[in-house]
Amino acid sequence: MGLRNSKQEVASKKTGVLRPFFCKSSPLPAMFMAVPSTGFSVPTTLHKAAGIIIWNRRLLVVRPKGKEHFISPGGKIKDGEDVCRALARELTKELCIYIEIGALAPFGVFTAPAVGRSDVQVRITVLQVYRWKGVPTPSSEIEELRWVSSKTLHGIKLGSVFEHKVMPRLLSREVID
Repeated sequence: MGLRNSKQEVASKKTGVLRPFFCKSSPLPAMFMAVPSTGFSVPTTLHKAAGIIIWNRRLLVVRPKGKEHFISPGGKIKDGEDVCRALARELTKELCIYIEIGALAPFGVFTAPAVGRSDVQVRITVLQVYRWKGVPTPSSEIEELRWVSSKTLHGIKLGSVFEHKVMPRLLSREVID
């Protein structure tokens, strides 16, 4: 994080502000950088981008086809792809919505066992989406979407990161009901 090179940070010519390479148009902290490829991969860790989308004090969660847990929209980060662009691609593919990179804000980076796969860890970079175009509509691999609050979670199985880390933080910040 402390090293500066063209792969890790890009300096703005106008302001001199250093920005992570994965999100050139947004000044996110370096902790939100995608893990650079090292030439070999560790098969037990998946790197994903996830979006927090809130409307009327409710959080949007999705249930992929064939799964029972609801998770945040988003998906795997492709080799050489930055987190912001991965999230934009996934939200368009999964929900038919479009976001601007400048409408994203860092929320956190979390690691947890993958749901139903105890041998796999998931490292999720979570970004809050403040503006989007379109009406979220399930498509591609999404079976169902729901707008949830802490009061409407009964009977809904959430992925562990959102159940134990994201929802409590959103509640403590009074962003959702």
